[in-house]
Amino acid sequence: MLQNKPSRSLSHHTKITDYMKKFIETNYKESIPSSMKQSRQNKQNKSIDKTSNVYKVELPNVQQNVCLKQRQYNKQEKERELLILKALQKYHHPCILELRHHFMNNNQTNMVFDFMPLNLAQVIQGYKSKNREIPLILIKSFAFQLLRAIIQLHECQICHRNIQPENILINDITFELKLADFSQAKFLFEGEESINNVNNVRYRAPELLLGALKYNNSIDLWAYGCIIYEMYTLNIAFEGNTQEEVMAEIIKILGVPKKHELLSMKSIFEDIKMPQIKKKEWEFNETIDFIKQFIKYTPNYRGKAKQYLNHSYFKDVLSGQIRLNGRELPNIKNFQPIELEILGLD
Repeated sequence: MLQNKPSRSLSHHTKITDYMKKFIETNYKESIPSSMKQSRQNKQNKSIDKTSNVYKVELPNVQQNVCLKQRQYNKQEKERELLILKALQKYHHPCILELRHHFMNNNQTNMVFDFMPLNLAQVIQGYKSKNREIPLILIKSFAFQLLRAIIQLHECQICHRNIQPENILINDITFELKLADFSQAKFLFEGEESINNVNNVRYRAPELLLGALKYNNSIDLWAYGCIIYEMYTLNIAFEGNTQEEVMAEIIKILGVPKKHELLSMKSIFEDIKMPQIKKKEWEFNETIDFIKQFIKYTPNYRGKAKQYLNHSYFKDVLSGQIRLNGRELPNIKNFQPIELEILGLD
C-alpha cells in the first residue's frame, strides 16, 4: 500500500480550517491551475464519478492535504447532496467522510473534504496483484466500520445508493475507513418512487435490476454483502457489464426468483422469463454465512443495518484488542449514541 501520513481532522483546528477556506476559495474559485489539471490524471486522485473532478490539494505552510470535489449540478441535485452532507455534519461520524467547507461558482459546487490516500478498490487490487488474501481481521474491521456508516445513514432516512469499493476510502496507516460520495444519496421513504439506475451495476440489488421504482434502504445492504464477498475472495461477487449479465450471475447463486420474491421486489416485469441456470451451492464458513444475510431476493429479509452491529461475526472487533502486523486497528470505542444503544452500552 502507499505510505502516506494520516490525515488530521480539520474540525478541531480552527486556524487550519480558516486558512483552508481562504486558500481554497482564493485559488480555485475561478479555475483550476494547470498543475492541478495534471494531478487529476493521477489514477489515485481521479474520481470514478464521470460528472465530477476530484483533486488532492496541498495547503502551503500547513502540513495538511484536503480533497476538493468540483461538480456541475442541476438545482435539484445540488440541493439534495448538500442537504444530505449538511445533515450528516452534526454527527461527525468517524466512518463517514465529512464535508468541511463548500462554496459555489456559477453552477459549479466546490466541496472540501479531508484527504484519504486510498479507496477499497485499490486495497483489494493491491492484495490481488500480490496473490495474497486480505487478513480476515482486517476484513472484519473494514466491514464493521462500513456497517457503522450505513447505520448512521439509515437512521437519518438516507439511502446511499452508490456503495461500491471506489467510494469507500481507506487510510492505510491507521486502517480507518470512511464512506464517501453522496452524489446519488437520497432521503428515501417507504412507498415513494425513485430512479432505479443507481450504483454500479455489479453492486446493484436485484430489485433495481428488475426495474423496481419503489424500493427501500436494503439496497445498501445488498451492496454491503457484495463488498464483503469481494474483500474475502478478491473477486467481484456478480461480475457483468449489463443488467442482464449481472442478473444471470445472481441466479447462479440464488436460483430463479419465485413469484412471491418477484412480488416482494416490486418488479415491473410481471411475466419475465428467467434464464434456466443451474444453481451453485454456497460454501460454508463464518464469512460466507454472514454475507448470506444480505444476498437475498426479498428486500425485507435482509433485515435492518443496525441489527448486525453486535453480530457474532464482529466479536473480535468489539473486543477492542485486535492488531495487524503489530499495529492496532481503528479505535472502535468512539461510538455514536445510536450505536451505544444498540450495543447496550448507553
